[in-house]
Amino acid sequence: MLPQSWTPIVDKLATTLGDGTAVCLYGERALALTAERCLLIADLHLGKEDLFRRSGISVPQGPTDKDLARLTTLLALSAPERLLVLGDFVHGAIHDAPWLAAWQRWRGMHRELAVVVIAGNHDRQVDAAHIEAFDVEWLRGDVELGPLLLRHEPGVDADRHVIAGHLHPGLRLPGIARSLPAFVLGRRSSILPAFASFSGCARVPRGERMIVCCGGVLVEV
Repeated sequence: MLPQSWTPIVDKLATTLGDGTAVCLYGERALALTAERCLLIADLHLGKEDLFRRSGISVPQGPTDKDLARLTTLLALSAPERLLVLGDFVHGAIHDAPWLAAWQRWRGMHRELAVVVIAGNHDRQVDAAHIEAFDVEWLRGDVELGPLLLRHEPGVDADRHVIAGHLHPGLRLPGIARSLPAFVLGRRSSILPAFASFSGCARVPRGERMIVCCGGVLVEV
């Protein structure tokens, strides 16, 4: 249970980045660019549970279905024209597994939505045939979007505020045994939490602002 001195924020928060860009943060680990009508997520890691099972590691069924259901909810809340995935769309080698069919069903229900993926380090094995099966626009390298620079791995840029993923930032709050996903919002760059529910969190240096996702609720610490 959170200490009474903390003020929980409803599961969305209108705020600005370090460069003044207006955004809306969602407790389900997504960021909407208000003016651009874009929803940003990072580190989707589709197929991770399948690869674990193929390695003999027992994991629960359903992470992909759960994540896609969360994504559908976010689309309804934010009404974007584009979804941008900032890297690690998949976790690794791609097999004909249930997660792929689940993604294709989800994509079929959202044909009007443009889906753009900025390839990350886990996406190295994705080829043209996979991209066609995913039905997404596949980009490599940094992407400029207005005053922003979108990429997978964090960094800074001389001219643009950087938004990235990759690190799976998290923070352990008092009274909670495990680290929780968090947004790290700095003056020159911001890092998104990993969207995948089947993923851990890494401790990162404290930014100017850290906003924790606690069961879908946003808590600024």
